[in-house]
Amino acid sequence: GVPSINGLDLYPDPDLYCNLMVSYTDTKLPPIGCVTKIMRTWQVIEWSCANRTRAPYVQIIEIKDTEGPAIAGLTDILASTSNHDCEATVNFVNAILSDNCASVADLTADITIYPNGNLAAPGIFIKHGAVKTARLPVGNHIATYTAYDACYNSTTVAINVVVEDYTPPVAICDEFATIGLTSDGTAWVPATVFDDGSYDECSLAKLLVRRMNNVNCAPCETPEFPGFTLLGEYGTGVNKHYYYLSQHKATPKSALKTAKAMGGYGVSYETGAERTAIRNFVASINDTLDFLVGYTDLITEGIHVWESTATNAMSVTNNAALKDYVIVQNDAALMGNNGRLLAVDNSVQFRYVVEITDPCGWSSHAQFCCADIGANRMVALRAIDASGNFNDCMVSAVIQDKIGPTITCPGDRTVSCDFVYDPKNLRKDFGWPTATDNCENPTITRIDSVNTINSCRIGKITRRFMVTDAGGRTASCTQVITFEPDAGQIYNGPVGNQWPANITVNGCGNPTAYLPAVTGSPVLSDGACSLVGSDFDDQVYLFNNPGSPACFKILRKWTVIDWCQPITPNGYRTWTYTQEIKVIDDVAPVIAPLLPTVTANTFDAACASGSITLTASATDVCTTVLKWSYKIDAFNDGNGVFDIFDNGTGNNIDASDEYPVGTHKIVYSFEDKCGNVSSKEQLFSIVNRKAPNAYVKQGLAMSLMQIAPGVGMAEIWATDFDNGSSHPCGYTILLSFTPVTVNGLGQMVGTPNLVFDCGDEGDNDVTIYVAALTPAGDIVQSSVTTFIDIQDNNNICPPAPPRVATVSGILATETDAVVEDVFVSLGGSELHAMTSADGRFDFRNMTAGGTYSVNPEKNDDHINGVSTLDLVMIQRHILSIDKLNSPYKLIAADANKDGKITAADLVELRKLILGTTTSFANNKSWRFVDKGYTFQDVTFAQGEAFPEIYNIENLNTDMTTDFVAVKIGDVNGNVKANNLSNTVESRTNQNLVLTTDNTSFVAGERVVIPVKVEKGTDLSGLQFTLNFDSEVLTLTSIDPAGMNINDQNFGFNRVNNGVITASWNDDSGVNFRANQALFNLTFIAKANGTTDEIMDINSEVTKAEAYDRNAQTMNVSWKVNGRTENKDFVLHQNVPNPFKEVTTIGFELPDAMTATITVYDITGKVVKVTNVNGNKGYNMIELNKAELSAGVMYYSLKAGEFNTTKKMVVIE
Repeated sequence: GVPSINGLDLYPDPDLYCNLMVSYTDTKLPPIGCVTKIMRTWQVIEWSCANRTRAPYVQIIEIKDTEGPAIAGLTDILASTSNHDCEATVNFVNAILSDNCASVADLTADITIYPNGNLAAPGIFIKHGAVKTARLPVGNHIATYTAYDACYNSTTVAINVVVEDYTPPVAICDEFATIGLTSDGTAWVPATVFDDGSYDECSLAKLLVRRMNNVNCAPCETPEFPGFTLLGEYGTGVNKHYYYLSQHKATPKSALKTAKAMGGYGVSYETGAERTAIRNFVASINDTLDFLVGYTDLITEGIHVWESTATNAMSVTNNAALKDYVIVQNDAALMGNNGRLLAVDNSVQFRYVVEITDPCGWSSHAQFCCADIGANRMVALRAIDASGNFNDCMVSAVIQDKIGPTITCPGDRTVSCDFVYDPKNLRKDFGWPTATDNCENPTITRIDSVNTINSCRIGKITRRFMVTDAGGRTASCTQVITFEPDAGQIYNGPVGNQWPANITVNGCGNPTAYLPAVTGSPVLSDGACSLVGSDFDDQVYLFNNPGSPACFKILRKWTVIDWCQPITPNGYRTWTYTQEIKVIDDVAPVIAPLLPTVTANTFDAACASGSITLTASATDVCTTVLKWSYKIDAFNDGNGVFDIFDNGTGNNIDASDEYPVGTHKIVYSFEDKCGNVSSKEQLFSIVNRKAPNAYVKQGLAMSLMQIAPGVGMAEIWATDFDNGSSHPCGYTILLSFTPVTVNGLGQMVGTPNLVFDCGDEGDNDVTIYVAALTPAGDIVQSSVTTFIDIQDNNNICPPAPPRVATVSGILATETDAVVEDVFVSLGGSELHAMTSADGRFDFRNMTAGGTYSVNPEKNDDHINGVSTLDLVMIQRHILSIDKLNSPYKLIAADANKDGKITAADLVELRKLILGTTTSFANNKSWRFVDKGYTFQDVTFAQGEAFPEIYNIENLNTDMTTDFVAVKIGDVNGNVKANNLSNTVESRTNQNLVLTTDNTSFVAGERVVIPVKVEKGTDLSGLQFTLNFDSEVLTLTSIDPAGMNINDQNFGFNRVNNGVITASWNDDSGVNFRANQALFNLTFIAKANGTTDEIMDINSEVTKAEAYDRNAQTMNVSWKVNGRTENKDFVLHQNVPNPFKEVTTIGFELPDAMTATITVYDITGKVVKVTNVNGNKGYNMIELNKAELSAGVMYYSLKAGEFNTTKKMVVIE
């Protein structure tokens, strides 16, 4: 300011009228802080005619800086997030600072960032001029620059910091996906199924999926998008579009990107009708909602024009489908709730509408159908973040139909048990199922039909059906047809006299003798749907010994059952009735006939007593075990007193004992269990029957007396030989040349004398009988032989012809099998003979008085009767497992004739069996033992010097000399002793089949052929002859497998001719599994060939047979599995036949084909049918007795045009 007067400034213009002059001087004081003071001294000088009047005034002026610095060089910042988190590193530039007072060096500034524009928040402080960066999240932020001068004056400038997400998500897909169709043949698969952890650094908004092709699954379903509401559809056909309203708000830019990522664009109005439709769609959700629509490119006078004010009609006909844009003011369109289009700023968020034109594009789900089954379909997965950025990955999807078909059977049925139906056409009466599948029309087949209808005609038919779709998946259902009786078909049991009556029987026997066949049964009258049977249970009340019932009563409880009326899980409807059966016996026991008198002889020298057998027996029609007693009246004196008594139980009385010499009476009595008694008397005598002591002279000589020319005679009396004969009891004796008898007068009669003639010249044996008559009136006698020498001292008799005799005998085994063709020589003569078919030899007209020896010999056919079975039995004898049980078997086992039975005998016999030797080295094939010989030790007969020659000295009569024939090596007795005999062996019905597999080989190749058993079996021995083609194969070795064998078990003497013999045995027996190898044959092939062409097992040298653990003989056959030759049809006899449990039927087919084995009984009724998918060659089935009934059955084979039948027998 300046001095003034009356409001007029005096400075800088002076007041010329008042002669005033104004001036000032300034004095600058030292500054304090940001304040500078100037002391200004004003001088007002008034000039008045040479006088000056001075008026000084001091003004203090304070200068202060109150204006902040100037800030320049700033613009808004747009930043993007990084690819690892949802923030951006924002770089803030230094502002250009200036000040009207201070120098730039004296200016300072700072930066404050307000996230999301919230100025009320503390903000983020950054020092100006330092590192000017900050981590900011997605959003619109405000940064303020504040500059300060030294006087603390400040200036603030704000800029916008926009952080947007331009980084697409990371899309991670499963490499493969397996999709299963649902029951309608489709699969609506969410995008998340294909995701394997996709993520975004900010916010993964949604996952979408689309197929790369749609095959035949059209039409596509309406797309769905997470976070969007389907508004509706507009248009038709290919012009049909789909409209979606976001459930969230977004800036126009994010809306643009999201719409593109969804495969669409911001809704574009092509017609007014479309505009109205979209407005109405949105209004149906929220009629006050403002929402973003498409961008526009129409610009009038630099701004966007949205409608004509003149016509109030849209001036934008196409919003250009949300395409990329250049940021300009008001570049987004907003449809207000009034239906008018408005321009909005790009930073403001609104909900928005997306328009989709392709229904087969992106969606939250992908659709698959049956046409995709089994194929690999490529699927794209799109990950979209909240800013509309997206990324894709691909998945290979395999489409599967894991849902099987469905089937519905006809409903279960219940019919009467007499319902008539055709079992071959159940469909006619009981219907057929229906089936569906999610992808196709499936095929229905009937699996089976199980008929459990019993003999009551009650039961069920269960029909099972299966439906199969193209993928092989199945479903099944079951229909049950129940057959049950109607009310009128139910049996109600016996009534009245249909039950058996009570009876009383006058008889006897065990209660089991009074079965219903005797006492009656219920009368059963079942119906068409009943199966009625009866049974009974007896309660027996015995009136005697329970062990031997006689008089008794039976309470027979009858039970009638209808097997067609079950009333519990394990029970059936029954009716009961009790029948009373009484059995009465009034018949006494019957005593077997007795002799009126029995006599016993005693030989007591004291004539005191003797033993006698006194027995009686009785039977009773009712009582099995009787009660007995007896009593004896000694000497039968008739005084009524019995002296001896006894009793007991049983049907026999034995009163045998020592009784005094004399006649006595015994009374036998038997009583049955019903109290009936029978008695019989018998006299018995004890007679001393000791024969007289016969003492005679040891020979007499008597000369013939001539009674006519050439006729001589000599008479001798028995008493002439007496030398003091007597009876110890003093009985009168009589000597006779013949046995003494008693005549009708009770007198002894005999032959007291003999007469001899010329024919008796020489020594003649005579027997002297010394007899005595017992008090019982019978004869006792003894005899002694002596001789009389008739001499012709007077030469009365003419010369006598020589005397002859016959020597004969029979040669037979210990089992009486006669031996034919044995050479028998008669030592002491030149004679010999061969036994005939009856094993007999005869040497006739042999001179009496000669000395001879009979010597049988046979040394041929050493193998006759010898087999590996004999080795089994001999080895078991050696090991004391099972000893040979006769002396002749011991001799037969001693093959090397060393008097012992050892392993050496087994070696000798095995050589013979194998054919490596044809005879025994130190023995003959037969040995013959004097039949009359008694062995001193039957357990060591082979070591005895038993007679094999019969010696005769002084032959004076016909003689029979029999021998027991022993076939060496044959201990089981199956030798063929003559041409008429049949070998008797203990054979099973089993057949041991030895097998090998048919293989081919080439020349020079090593060929190993295992010999196996076809079925599991127990063996104690095996022998056979094996033939092979020696022109094709050369044998190198035989090696053990299941059998413990070595070279001693085989005969190789014919191997160059292709023949090997075999013999193996085991003392305990060995169990071999089915198809187990016994041994291996190793050959070198000399030519190409196959196994089935070059090998066979037979009995050419060693008979083919095998033996089980029980020494039963089995036939042996050979089978090559997989023979190549084309056979004809063959039906084999079942083995075994007859059979008790299981039998096998074998058959052969020329080619693989279906074969039917039918079994039927003698009435022609089919019992069992077996259908077989037969192989070419040999086939086999088993039949079990449980499937058949006992008796004669027939079985037939039908294959192709071939049909034949055989018979078999099933036994109990």
